[in-house]
Amino acid sequence: MTTEDTVPDFIDSLPTWLADAVHARRSDANRATESRAVQARHHAALVNQKLDKLGITPRRRAAGSDGGWLTPALLVEPGWDDGEETWGVEAAWDTEAGHVALLASMPGTRGKAGELTGIDDVVRAMYGGPAAKAETPRLDVRAKALASVDSDSWSRASQDSSQIAAAIQGLTAAVLYLAEETARQT
Repeated sequence: MTTEDTVPDFIDSLPTWLADAVHARRSDANRATESRAVQARHHAALVNQKLDKLGITPRRRAAGSDGGWLTPALLVEPGWDDGEETWGVEAAWDTEAGHVALLASMPGTRGKAGELTGIDDVVRAMYGGPAAKAETPRLDVRAKALASVDSDSWSRASQDSSQIAAAIQGLTAAVLYLAEETARQT
């Protein structure tokens, strides 16, 4: 006996107009899941084709699940080589870049290790790990706050909006002043 056999469906207790809407939502969700599953299987096929083309036999081939998840191809597990720790390497589809990417991993750490173009890339990922991420430029919050304080774009708004904007600008200026004073004292 399953839960479905003993518990009436939630929809049975709803008014018809709402039950129809819930059925439509479930249908949309099922279509979206099926679409993700088709895409995951397609991406797995692209990964496996690339591996075959390069003559790489993975320990586990890439696979797409019915839920729409891609299981990367496992090329090598983390280990040790002559006293040097090596990274585990997987191959997966990079949806942003549109190519097969390598993932390097160790317990607790995983990251992109570049595009898979040949066996040398696998060796590089195995010994080098994830590629270094480019530093994201930090937002100059102070300059942005000063620019908003100096802005008069709020003056074209309604009187209430102008008063709110003026209050926010005053608070911004006060925070900047306190930050500068605190920085000078430390």
